[in-house]
Amino acid sequence: MGLQVRVWGVRGSGPECGLEYQEYGGNTSCVTVHTKDKTVILDAGTGIGNFCRSFKRQMDGKCRRLDLLLSHFHMDHLMGLYGCSFLFDPQMEVHIYGERPGEKSLKECLCQMFGPPYWPLPLDQLPALVRFHEIQAGDVFLLEDQIRVQTLSGVHPGGSILYRLEDEGLIESELASDSGRRVKKYYQITDLGLSALTERKSFWQSYKKVIDRLLEDAL
Repeated sequence: MGLQVRVWGVRGSGPECGLEYQEYGGNTSCVTVHTKDKTVILDAGTGIGNFCRSFKRQMDGKCRRLDLLLSHFHMDHLMGLYGCSFLFDPQMEVHIYGERPGEKSLKECLCQMFGPPYWPLPLDQLPALVRFHEIQAGDVFLLEDQIRVQTLSGVHPGGSILYRLEDEGLIESELASDSGRRVKKYYQITDLGLSALTERKSFWQSYKKVIDRLLEDAL
């Protein structure tokens, strides 16, 4: 299956509604990445509400863990948390990853933003089991030993973290400084990747032979 991506919101600043927003939608940033049995959420803008409804219909209790990767703490990337239905499910386990925003911890910051006096209950007192993981740009980590996550510093006012997700281990990458100048990323195909590439080449070569024969017979 590999990784499949679905976009739930792309707007910045704030959500909008109306006919003029139908082409690209009026929700703020939220993207999900799916494997055969795992879902990862990138940012929690208002688009996460539509994801929650789809998740509830399709998974029907089959998935009990979600991982949320936060790029930064601007409200257009967070405001969807107020309406996340999975946070009110006592059987769900939600892991939130993000950079420490200044002196306060990730947990303190989010619980202050999503807690009294702005919201009745802080995140860590909702029915779901919520766990907080502080990361920083350059970290590499695994989600349930399935998805490898690499991070990189992004160019954005106030800073941000970019994420690269790898599932099948067909390639690997590393960051390296070029003689003290800007950091570059280098990619290399793994042994598993070479094996998969050989298999795919063999398949397409066989496919080509069949098509060539069909064309020859047609002529």
